[in-house]
Amino acid sequence: MPRLHSSVWFGGGMIAASLLLIIFVIPHWVITPENVRILVLSPDFWPYIVAGLMGVGGIALLSQYWFMLRHMPIEEEVDRPKMGGLRTVLVAVLMVIYYVLMQYLGMVWTSVIAYVAFALIVGIPRKAATMIVAIILPIALYAFFAYAAGVPIPQADFLALP
Repeated sequence: MPRLHSSVWFGGGMIAASLLLIIFVIPHWVITPENVRILVLSPDFWPYIVAGLMGVGGIALLSQYWFMLRHMPIEEEVDRPKMGGLRTVLVAVLMVIYYVLMQYLGMVWTSVIAYVAFALIVGIPRKAATMIVAIILPIALYAFFAYAAGVPIPQADFLALP
């Protein structure tokens, strides 16, 4: 049996996770009141959007494999250091640190630090763009949720945003 490309595994996994979220997890575990007048403010709206986009990403990976990669040979294993396990452990540690720091720095500044740390762990090549996104994205999300949606975001007392 031929070995499958990683795009098939990741794409199939993303589609399976998306379907699990849409069919079972969100309808059963996200509590949605009946009196929500604005769809965007419904507690289940964004989970459905994220789950749907995950499914679209899985379809994109499978399409990429089907149309572009299936005729290419799968590269053989070479003697290079395996960083996958270490990266997984580092990301898990980062999540714990994120949870702990959020109590002291608030969600916005902790997200800035976590984004940069995650970029370093993964090894993103564009460092300047990463720093810009790490600062702008959490602040933009804070502005949307605090002012447009009216959802309070946890903040530190000494680094509070307006």
